[in-house]
This record gives sequence, structure tokens and C-alpha cells, in this order.
Amino acid sequence: SLITLALAIGSNGTEVIFSQETQGTQVAPEGLEKEPALKIFETAPYDDILVEEVIAGDTLELGGGQILKLIGVDTPEIKDNNKLGIDERVSGIQKEVLQAMGKEAMNFTAGLVKGKSVKIEFDKKEKDFYGVLQGYAFLNDKDKTFVNAEIIKKGYARLIDTAPNFKYKSVFEELFAAIHEESVGLWKQWQK
Repeated sequence: SLITLALAIGSNGTEVIFSQETQGTQVAPEGLEKEPALKIFETAPYDDILVEEVIAGDTLELGGGQILKLIGVDTPEIKDNNKLGIDERVSGIQKEVLQAMGKEAMNFTAGLVKGKSVKIEFDKKEKDFYGVLQGYAFLNDKDKTFVNAEIIKKGYARLIDTAPNFKYKSVFEELFAAIHEESVGLWKQWQK
């Protein structure tokens, strides 16, 4: 499985390079940190749900119109917004290039999941600050492809610290370190 492969890559101590501005880490309201470490919903709506649309490389529209932000995954923005401006300053890459990269990431994710059935696994917080679902997606295929990890593995996303939700942080860090070294996917452009 993808998770097993990710853990077999090995740790090389590569640092993840993100500024505090782009991490988006939110302080949990008092008492929230006392929730169980992980909630896995094994009931109908999230075991077998259709991905209707891919809104961005890291954001899916599920059956019923629910929006799901993929935990730990940060793809370039498509729309001109504040985050795009921050990404431009931090990366040194022009907005127009970042937007083109965002479209490329969105197309990759769409090819992976659009029109397919997924299982959603939630972490400590089911929704983000804005009330949007946030979780891990697994294709309901024979391999149970881990969508979040696959997007990182193929080089279409950077890591983003989504604390307190980051059960698979070590898996993502291993994958990110490997693609960063090999200049895979969008990293060919991000590293210029």
C-alpha cells in the first residue's frame, strides 16, 4: 500500500520549508485538545461517497455538495486572493505562474478522484475554522489509494501544518522530502 511505501523511503532529516505565514496553524479553542486523538467515521455517508468535482488541487466537492479540504496538502491557488499573494512573496514565483501551477495540481487531483468513490477519514477536528470538512480521502479501489499522500508523492502539493489534525504527518514528511530532492511534479518549478 502507499502508506507502507512511504514509510519505507526512510528519513533523511530534510527540513520542510514553509514560513509561519503559509502554515495556517490555528490555535484550538480551550477544551478541544481533550478530544480523542482520532475520529474515524465508519458510517454511511463517509465510507462510500462520490467526488462530484475538484475545486482545487487540495479541495473536493463531495456528493450532496459538501466541501472537503484535504488535510496536510497545500496546492497553489487558482484564484487571485490573499493566500496567492503570500505564496508569491514566500516563493518568489509570480502569481500567474502560481495560478498555472494550481491548475496543473487541480487537473492531477481531478484525474485521480473526480467521479470516483472515496472513504473519508477524519482527525481530531472534523471541520476547520470556517466550518469546512477536513479529512483524509482514500479511493475505494483495490489498493485503497491514499489521496492526500498521492498528491504529495507526485509533487503537486507542499505540506501544510494542519495541527491539531495531522495523524499522518510522518508519512507526508517522508514523501515530501523524497519529492523535494527529486524535483518531481510542480517542484521542478517551485525550486527555480
